[in-house]
Amino acid sequence: DQTQSTLAGVRGAMEDEGELTWVDDLEDFEEEEAPETLFNEGKELYMEGKYSQAFTIFKDSIEDERLTYLQEEIAFYLGSTMFTRLQYKGSLPYLEMSINDNKAYYYEHALMTLSFARFFVKDYQNAIVSFNAYLDDFNDGGFVPHALLMLGKSHKALGENDKARGYFSDIENKYKDSEVYNNAVNEMIGL
Repeated sequence: DQTQSTLAGVRGAMEDEGELTWVDDLEDFEEEEAPETLFNEGKELYMEGKYSQAFTIFKDSIEDERLTYLQEEIAFYLGSTMFTRLQYKGSLPYLEMSINDNKAYYYEHALMTLSFARFFVKDYQNAIVSFNAYLDDFNDGGFVPHALLMLGKSHKALGENDKARGYFSDIENKYKDSEVYNNAVNEMIGL
């Protein structure tokens, strides 16, 4: 009966095919590591810059059906790990999955990483969409000058020099102290 089985479990017994057997040493039984624990270990490895090890854990985690409620967060870390390893094309589906929740703590970083990945694979139209989404959602965010620079570069790559010039001018006029200022000025010279 269920009650007997539950009580026996508390006392150190184990049910094996309907029969209760006593367990002498409970330490002999290794519990399977909780999938969340493994995912958290992956995040720690990611933060430590151990991307190869983190990648393996994230790849396993995204395929674990017990973690479906964390799929978007796992996708963010998996995509970011691939991006960091210069696997831009491979990172795209994971980064795209990770931006579904614009309230998630990682959303801003995911959106910028996705934008850069799209730019690096020369998908300039979608990079423009992503960088504009960033500006819409984070118009006072720390990456605004970078987003403007990349919008200018994307338009320049598409031969839309007037639009590119507008973004480079915005940086030149509004973000003189930005680390991307000189890059924007140099891009303007080339137009």
